[in-house]
Amino acid sequence: MNPEHSDSLSNTEVDPKAHTPAYDNSFGPNTDKLSHILRFSTMAVQGYLADMKAAVSGLPVAAQTNPPNIQNLTDIAKRVLSNTSELTGGILASREFLPVLMVAITEAYLKDVLVYAAGMDPTLMERSEQSASYNDFLNATSLADVIEQLRRQWAKTFIDSGGPAAWIKSLQKMGARGYRTETIGAMEALWGVRHLIIHSSSLVTHEFARRHPNFPIAVGSRFIVNTNHLKEWFAAMYDFVEVTDRYFLSRCGSGRQS
Repeated sequence: MNPEHSDSLSNTEVDPKAHTPAYDNSFGPNTDKLSHILRFSTMAVQGYLADMKAAVSGLPVAAQTNPPNIQNLTDIAKRVLSNTSELTGGILASREFLPVLMVAITEAYLKDVLVYAAGMDPTLMERSEQSASYNDFLNATSLADVIEQLRRQWAKTFIDSGGPAAWIKSLQKMGARGYRTETIGAMEALWGVRHLIIHSSSLVTHEFARRHPNFPIAVGSRFIVNTNHLKEWFAAMYDFVEVTDRYFLSRCGSGRQS
């Protein structure tokens, strides 16, 4: 990549409604699906609250009509408990899985937009050390396939070289401007939580506690993803993608990838 890219490209006027193919073909549709999951969870809670009110309203009636017999009260309590456990488990599971999806969607977008940009602007890979083997050429159907493979290798190397903080630093060196100051911290926290979910069953580790002291959660305790976490992480994810997308759109334009 060329870190000395002129800032003037990032200041080019861009239609705020325009996006790169990486955004339109993957990030946009995938985040729409995340929104559906959140709305579904909200609807489930709303329906549950109505059932809860109906069940609770039956308690005084049962007590008045048959005071000596507490079976009705017991049945109602069991029904409420069953619904509560089922709803709580479902919401926790869906919210716990959301950070995993958010990280996957963001990384997929970043890889796609880097491949797109490299196809539009050859200077991005001027200093790349990607190479193709003899077998790569033998197995390729065309030179374009080999070039596409090199671009994807370069994009993967970019992503594997670090997390959100390193990506934003590299993108800023290219010329991207406008990331919120809180985006890096929020994204690093999101990636850390995703690591907990995948590798330690959401249990807080010493490493996580050291890296993210702002979370007042004891080591060994389960990290519970709440609404405030999701709002913060969604805001950071969108800020990162929107700023990155505007930069590459201004740098590369909306022409056809070579």
